[in-house]
Amino acid sequence: MGFTATKPVSNYTPPPAGMHIARCYRLIDLGTQPKSYQGKPTGEARKIMASFELLGEERMDDGKPFTISKSWFLSMHEKAALRKDLESWRGKPFTADEEHSFDVSRLLGAYCLLNVVQETGDNGNTYTQIKAITPLIKGMPKPEPVNQNFIFDADAPDMDAFEKFSDKMKDLIKGSREWRARAAGGRPATTATASTGGSGFDDMDDDIPF
Repeated sequence: MGFTATKPVSNYTPPPAGMHIARCYRLIDLGTQPKSYQGKPTGEARKIMASFELLGEERMDDGKPFTISKSWFLSMHEKAALRKDLESWRGKPFTADEEHSFDVSRLLGAYCLLNVVQETGDNGNTYTQIKAITPLIKGMPKPEPVNQNFIFDADAPDMDAFEKFSDKMKDLIKGSREWRARAAGGRPATTATASTGGSGFDDMDDDIPF
C-alpha cells in the first residue's frame, strides 16, 4: 500500500477573468445526484453540466478557445439556480407554459456573454467560475464556432465519449442512480429532457437565444 499523496495532473487551462463572447457547445447529463443544503442531505435530483467555448480574441497557446463549464440541478422552480441563470441568459422571464417543461437541449449552440471571475477559497486555492450569463448585446456578431456540438445522455451513454471524460466526471456519473441501475441490469426511467436536435433557436428572434 502506498502512503505518498500526489496532486492530480490536469491539462485544463482556465480562462482569464472578464467578459467573454461564448457559445454552449456541450451538454452532459450527470444523472440523478444527491442534493444538500448547509451540509445536510435533502434528497436527489437530475443534474446537468453545460460547457462553453469562449470565442473572443484571447485564445490558449495552441490557438484553441478557452472553455469553462457550469452545472445545475434540473429544476424550473422560481428560486432554482438553473432558472435564474436561464432567465438572465435569455434576458426575459419564462412564461407559465415554458416553466412547466423546458427542453435543456435548446441551450446547445446558443451564444451568450459570460462574466468569468477568479475567486480564492477558504483553502487558499483560486477557482475560476462563471459569475453571470447574459445575452449578446443587440447587433453583436456571433463568432464562428470551433468545437462541435455534443450531448451525453446518462440513460443511453456513448461509451467512447465517456472514456474521454476526466476521472472526476466519470466517477460522478458512475455514482448516479441511472448508472447504478444500468450496471445492475435495470432500465431506469428517463427524466432529463435532452436531445441531439438542432440548437433550438435557429427559427426564433435573434435577440432571444432560446
